[in-house]
Amino acid sequence: MYTPSSQLLKLVKISKNKIEIPKLIKIEIPAMSATITPPLGPLLGQYGLNTMEFCKEFNEETKFIEKDTIVPVFLFLFKDKTYYFSLGTPGVAYFIRKVIESNEITKSPTGYYFIKKNVFLKFVYNIALAKLLLLNNKPVPTLFLKNYIYSIIGTARSFGIKIVI
Repeated sequence: MYTPSSQLLKLVKISKNKIEIPKLIKIEIPAMSATITPPLGPLLGQYGLNTMEFCKEFNEETKFIEKDTIVPVFLFLFKDKTYYFSLGTPGVAYFIRKVIESNEITKSPTGYYFIKKNVFLKFVYNIALAKLLLLNNKPVPTLFLKNYIYSIIGTARSFGIKIVI
């Protein structure tokens, strides 16, 4: 996982000449839908965290994201039961589904589900820009963007989506 150097200082606590490295928990939570009910409540409760406080903070942080969008969360837990969390971006599959906005799903003979749809290359470019800008918050090198676009095209092909220029 990539964390900017400014955030690394928040993750390491130094006390009495000891460096405390936090425990990392990766979870996926729907935006604006964190509640203390299972599965999130018991997961955080086993580490002794205040689940209600986490849910309020998470819902506040994700209020700008469309409701029920699955958001990856990287939760760093310290021994003194404090925590720090950072939000990731939804997966490429989520963005591809948003672009096609269709229920044209068919089942192949091997048992996999495929979406038969055409997507324009400009949408793939916009997905790549959105993902990379949200991850880095800075300009993206052209070569890296090109490789990321190829990766997204591969994901779309695995869904049975044809990319059209």
